[in-house]
Amino acid sequence: MHISVDDLDQHYEHAKAAGARILREPKDEPYGRLYIAEDLEGHRWMFMQAPES
Repeated sequence: MHISVDDLDQHYEHAKAAGARILREPKDEPYGRLYIAEDLEGHRWMFMQAPES
C-alpha cells in the first residue's frame, strides 16, 4: 500500500515508536522522500512525501 504524507520524518518517528518494523529507512529519491514499514500484523506500507517544488 502506498500512502502520501505531509511530513515523512515525523510520520516515520511515530511509526517506529509505535512498534512498526522498518524495512527501509527514509531516503530521498527523485520522485520524493519515502520509507517502507511493516505493521504488527505483517502488512507492508510505503509512505512517501512529494518533493518540494
